[in-house]
Amino acid sequence: CQAGAEGCGCLYPSTLNDFDSFWTAWSFMISAQYLEVGPFGGQRLLITVFVLSGLTILAIVISIITESFAYMVTELNTGRTKVIEKNHVVILGWNSSTPSVVAYLAA
Repeated sequence: CQAGAEGCGCLYPSTLNDFDSFWTAWSFMISAQYLEVGPFGGQRLLITVFVLSGLTILAIVISIITESFAYMVTELNTGRTKVIEKNHVVILGWNSSTPSVVAYLAA
């Protein structure tokens, strides 16, 4: 059976468009279904390596995103972020004298 031949039952024809090629690669990385019906011998080992590599890469990307988000939230909570605004007043802590301070600043 030649790759892409009609009716030969090839699992991976060479006439796949870009989306089908991406889908096949994605299926390899997230599923072990091809180990059941797909290639044999060394190809199964290669597919297993692809699946594990895909899961590892996905885990690394998710951990990087999570760590970046956690760092950003920590920076916001500690108050060490830069304030880009100019010519403004920030009043921290509201109490009974705040309205008179605001009235003074507005005048």
